This record gives sequence, C-alpha cells and structure tokens, in this order.
Amino acid sequence: MTTKPKMTKRTIICCVIIALMLFFEPFYTKANEADRVFRVYTSSHGMIDNSAQTISCTTTGRIILTTLGHVNFFDGVTFTHIDPQPSNVYPLAKYTGYSHVYFDNNQHLWVKDTHRVTCVDLRKEEFIDDVQGVFNSYGIKNKVDDLFADETATVWVVLGDKLVNIHTKCTLKIKRYPLQDISRFENRLFLFYNNGDVDVYDINTKKILYTIHTLTAEAGKRYNATSVLCKTEQGIFQIRTGVNKSILLYLDVKKRSAKTILQTPYSLNSMVVHDNKLYIACVEGYWTYNLTTEETKHHAEITLDNGQRMVPDINALTFDKQGGMWLGSKHRGLLYCKPYASPIQQYGTNTDFFKRYESQMAKAIKTNTKNLPPTITCSFVDSRGWTWQGTYSGIRLMRPNAKTIEYGYKDGLANEVIRAVIEDNNHNIWVSTSYGIAHIDVKNNKVKHIEYFAGIDNVPDEAFTEGASLKLADGTIIFKSLDHMVTFHPDKFHTQAIKQIRLTPQMCKILMNGHEVHPGERFNDNVVTDVAISRTRDMYFNYDQNSITLMFVSLNYFRPFQTYYRVRVKGCEPYNEWTVLSTYNGRGLVDKKGALHLPLSGISPGHYEVELQASMSPEYWTEKPYVWHIYVKEPWWRTTIIYVLLGLTLCVLIVGNLMVYNKYIRMRVKWINVEAQVMKRLKTFVQRCKQHENSVLEPLNNNGGADDKGDVGEDMFEQMMLKIMPHLLIDHNEHLSLRRLAEKAEVDEVELSKMVMANSHKNPIHFLISLRLETSKKMLSESTMGIPEIAKMCGFVSVNYFIACFYHRYQCTPIAYRTEQRKNVLKTTRLS
Repeated sequence: MTTKPKMTKRTIICCVIIALMLFFEPFYTKANEADRVFRVYTSSHGMIDNSAQTISCTTTGRIILTTLGHVNFFDGVTFTHIDPQPSNVYPLAKYTGYSHVYFDNNQHLWVKDTHRVTCVDLRKEEFIDDVQGVFNSYGIKNKVDDLFADETATVWVVLGDKLVNIHTKCTLKIKRYPLQDISRFENRLFLFYNNGDVDVYDINTKKILYTIHTLTAEAGKRYNATSVLCKTEQGIFQIRTGVNKSILLYLDVKKRSAKTILQTPYSLNSMVVHDNKLYIACVEGYWTYNLTTEETKHHAEITLDNGQRMVPDINALTFDKQGGMWLGSKHRGLLYCKPYASPIQQYGTNTDFFKRYESQMAKAIKTNTKNLPPTITCSFVDSRGWTWQGTYSGIRLMRPNAKTIEYGYKDGLANEVIRAVIEDNNHNIWVSTSYGIAHIDVKNNKVKHIEYFAGIDNVPDEAFTEGASLKLADGTIIFKSLDHMVTFHPDKFHTQAIKQIRLTPQMCKILMNGHEVHPGERFNDNVVTDVAISRTRDMYFNYDQNSITLMFVSLNYFRPFQTYYRVRVKGCEPYNEWTVLSTYNGRGLVDKKGALHLPLSGISPGHYEVELQASMSPEYWTEKPYVWHIYVKEPWWRTTIIYVLLGLTLCVLIVGNLMVYNKYIRMRVKWINVEAQVMKRLKTFVQRCKQHENSVLEPLNNNGGADDKGDVGEDMFEQMMLKIMPHLLIDHNEHLSLRRLAEKAEVDEVELSKMVMANSHKNPIHFLISLRLETSKKMLSESTMGIPEIAKMCGFVSVNYFIACFYHRYQCTPIAYRTEQRKNVLKTTRLS
C-alpha cells in the first residue's frame, strides 16, 4: 500500500514561486491596459474639430469619426471631412437621444442626433440633399419620426406607432412609446422602450414572443435620456443614460433576464467588445468588463506618448483591424494606442539600472572601439566568424572567403551612422545608430531584411554611444545612448504576430497632369471617376491626360513606415513585373508615413491593371492583390468608330474607283473604236478627194451658177477639213491621232468625231470647190494672172462658174477681192 506524499512547506513555496514566475512572464502578444500608450491626433493633424462624438472602423479598416456636425475620414496618413448643409438635415420629431451612427447595407452612413438625422452616401462620400428621397426610393412616403439599424445593417423607421422595415415592409406595432433602441437576434427583434421594458418580436409572424423587464418604473425614469447597445453571442449589453448618471445592463437572451453590471454617477457613452472584454467609454477614461470572469475595472487615467498622464473625457471608442485602440475624446481629439506594447525599455542616468551596468558598458566600449581606423565607428565578430563594422554610411559585413557587403538606407537602415553592434541568442544582429535601433534578420546565412525601431517604439530621441552594447546572460540586450540605457529582450518582440497583420491597400488620391482629381469633376468633357477616390476601381482618362500619379495607403496605423508594397502594372514599364517598394528602397515612391506614390507618366492609350499588395514584411504576401483598372481613351481619330468609318469610306472609294475605272475602260475601248472609225472615214474621204484631184469642176444644177450652199454642219466640216487637210496629205502615211487632228482643227475630239461621222460620207465636190477657192484666193493676192487663167488653173469649167462660186462663198467678185487686197498691201506699205 502506497502512501500519498505530503506537501512540505518548502515544496509549497517552490510551487507558488514557479506559478508566479509563469504568471508574470510577459509574452507581449497584446498590449495590456496598464501598458497602453496613446498617440494624439487633433485639428493640427487635419481633423476638422477636436470633439469626437462617435468613432467607427469600416470593414476595409478606415476610421470614420463624427465631430460636431461633420464626418471625418482617416486612413493613417490624411484626414478628410465633409460638411453638412441645412438641406442635408432631416428632422426626427420623436428622437431625443444623443449621437448615433448606423451603417446600412446600401452603403449609407446615417448620423442621428437630437431631433435630426443626416445621410452620407459612402460611395461618393458626400451628404445626400434629399433624405426624404432616399425613403421614397424604398417606398416610405410618410414622414419618418425616428430611425434605427439592426445588426444586419437593415434600416427600420418609426411611422407613428409602427416600426417598419424599409426593405421588406415588415411592420411591427409599438406598444409603449418612446422607443429607445432595437437589436436583432436571428429572426427575433428586440425593442427597447423608454420605461425599461423589452418587447421581443418574431419577425416572420410579426407577433410578440415575450417581454423582459430590465428596470423598475422608477429606474426607467432616471435613465431615459439615451441608449447604446452592444450585441454579443449570448446577449445584449445596454447603456442607459440619465442626467449625469448611467447604468450598464446585460440582457441574457437565452435566460430572458436582465442584470445590472455597472452604475456610475457620470455618463457612460459607448462600448465595444474586443478580445473577450467589453470596453466602455465614459467621461472619466474608460471601463473594462471581462466577459468570462465578469470583472469590471476602471481606467481613469491614460498615458500619452510624451509621458503625460491625463483623465480623458471619452465619447466613443473602437478597435481597428490590427487591434489598435481608438478613443474619441470630447476636447482632446482622437487618441490611438498600438495593438502591441513595445518591449524596449529606457532608463535614465539617475536610475539604478543605469548605474548597475555603467561600468560594464565602459568596458564594452573600450573593447568594441579598440584600434579602429577613423572611418570605422565600431567592430564586432559574431558566432559565425563574420565581422560587422559600423561606418558613417551603413554597416559593413565581411565574411571569410566572400565578398564584402555593405547595408545602408536602401536596405532598411533609416539612419546610416552605426554606433554599436551586438548578436542575440538567435544569431540575429542588432545595431544602434545616431537615431534608432535596427534588427538585422539573418536566415540561412543570408540577411533577409532589416527592421527599424525609433521613437514610437520607446527608443529615446538621441544618439547612441559608439561601441556601447551588452548582452546579458539571459539574452537581454542593452545599448547606451547619451542619457539612457536602452534594454530589451529579442524574444519579446512580436515579429511573427506583426507579419500576420493583414493590410488593406486603398487609393486615396489621383493626380492627373499635376491636378488633383475629385469625384464627378470634368476635365475636357471627361469624368475620371464619379465615386469617392477610396472606392474607385475604374478610372477613365483622355489620350492627353496620360501623366498620372496614384497615391495609396495601407491603413497601417501601427507602424506605417514598416509598410511594404508589392505592385505590378500590366503593360506599363517599369512595373510590368512584380516590384517590392518600401520607405527605404522605394526610390522615394513610399514616404515616411507609409503612403505609396505610383507615377505612371506618358502611358499610351489602352487598358492597364494596377495590382497591389501591402504587408508588414517583404517575405509575406498572403493576401490576394487588389486591382484597379485604368482606361486611357484613344484620340477621336483613332477610335473604333473612326476606324470603321475610314474602313467603310475606303471600301466605298475602292468600289467607286473600280466602277469608274471599269466605266473608263469601257469608254476607252469604245472611244478607240470610234477613233478608228473616224480616222478610217477621214482617210476614205481624203482618198475620195484625191480621186477628183484633176477633175474639172462643173455646176451640179442646170442653170450654170454656183451650187446651193450646204447646211451649217457641212460648212463647219469643210472649214475643219481645210485646216487638217494639209496634215492629212503630208502625214497620210504616218500614225495620226484624233487628238492631234482636233488640236489642228481647233475643236475638241468629240466635236471632230461628230462632224466627221456626219459629213464624211457626203459628196466631196463641195469640199473640193472650197479647197480650190482657197487656192484661187492665194493666186489673186500673190499673182497678176487674169481671171480666166486662174479659173482654168483651179479646175473650174468656165470663168462664169468660177466667178459665181467665188461670189457665192466670199460675197464678192474675184476682181473686187484682188483690188481690195492690193489696197491693203499699198496701205501697209505706206504705213511702213
């Protein structure tokens, strides 16, 4: 039989000590409430006002806060705001509570305050002028008295004594009034009334299932100013506020009962659940309520990053996607606490810690800076036998039988003046600089990347001492600056957790040819985007609007300068392949606030896809890339319609030319045939004339006088023949063209053809008479022969016939013609 060993007093003490050691071992996975240090954002940073009424984090990670009448947007780099106009305000006659904001599933943000509500179109990030028009679009024509949104982002409106779902038109009867708030659990809708009762409706049957009494009638009157709800998996928390007092209730949905969690003599303003805790904002800091242990704790004071302690008046609080905590104060603006507390601690010269290691640090300085040239600030040999030398332009790595490598700003060293170097137990390297501490991550005998820690990580804003570095037995590292000892344990850094933080890149600005683009703004009849820049996915530019700069943020509130971007722009150099950019290696494209400025200069018309990822480590790209589309339009003369019109015009011209050419060919062939016929007839006519060359011209009629004159066409033919006959007689054996003959006849080819075709078949006797009369005229002018002799030589049968023909043609006798010619010659001679 075995006996159970007894627990001695010494054993018990050892167990307690071990348990306490395990309990207090810090893992630094999340910031504890006591470790929270807040950064302050005020109107000096871009907020429109320092009084934050409500604060929310969108699904993408952007912070939206309302101030007195305004809506502010914050992306970690820039604050923007929109201002309501009187036309944007819709009266709510029956709402007497304080500020509330609701997001609906139609991308609207409803900002409700006492007796009023405004609606923001989140797609355009602007207030809607006609709120009643929004209600009308859902079929709500009556005046709305109050408005709520449940956890499914469905809007419910109060119309008299009815609560109406604007989408399904589900209508529930309000039995007790006024209605303070609503909440939804599956198909049940909880109606919270002013007197403390809660009616639970079945949405499908529209019937009351049961009623829960959360407060007595007297307590309901004390806490009836406003209500705030926060839903959890098991129930609903409700804050009810009265005059300078508040109560926090919890409604257990399964048990159908309510209990009081907290009562305060001041206002509780809002609440949110995070990491199994309920955080409650109040006028004196904030409260936490552990959902598991049901422990409440008041945090009246907070610590600012400058070391100041303060009691803030908190109107609202929320947590971002990274786990950072945001407080909206009444007068001090926006307060932000990082999700992870820095493991770096600093101790001043008057502290015991500083004095304890001062002598050891002096020895380390002497060792690390002994016999160094002026250009080397410190030297350290690590466990691998690698020598790390600090310089004024970075850190130099010298390995046996390998090339020397230098690391500087482009590799992640924000400050290149190296002061001290030390190796940790994981064989990574830590260096101190003139400003900040750097962690050199070494994996597989290669430097992977460099992380930098500065003022926001609790590093003092002062230069470190050359060679001043120590590593204690437990792995703790100590650096000495001018007035501090800075210590940390490398294992306490949340490197792996940081790598797992998901960042959401978001576009925040578009610059086109140097001008900032605003939604709906026209540039040369072109609208780049008609929605808010943060929601833009497609951008349209004219062909001459092709110098573009896109600005992106990563919504990295925790460590904005530790943002890495991976970008690719398909079809655009130099980003046609994946490129990793950061503050240090981004060639100035990533600023110190972590914003990416992506220039796309002189891009040609076409379609481009901008693919972008953001991460806190250059090695982890687990998120799917976000895509933006850029469309650069072709110039009007290169658009598809112009190409179609040009193509059609070209086709018409080709077809027309073919038709004209075909017609021309046919006409040409026809004309060649006509020309051949005309030339043949002319030659025939000439031959016929030659046959009568020696014949005596006799009158064709019986009276012995001149023959009747032919018609006008025949006379014109004779005149034409007189002009071309010499050429026909001379060149009858040569190739004569119709065009050449037309030029000699001083008529066009068509006219010549017509006259030839109409007269060439006629008797040539009239033409011979005209031809011989022309010869007689020349003889009368140039010779002294008598009339009978000339008549005989010209082939006229008698002198009388010659005189008759001459007179018939020239309206004068041959003697009169000769006399007139002689007078003209004598007159010309005298004038000469």
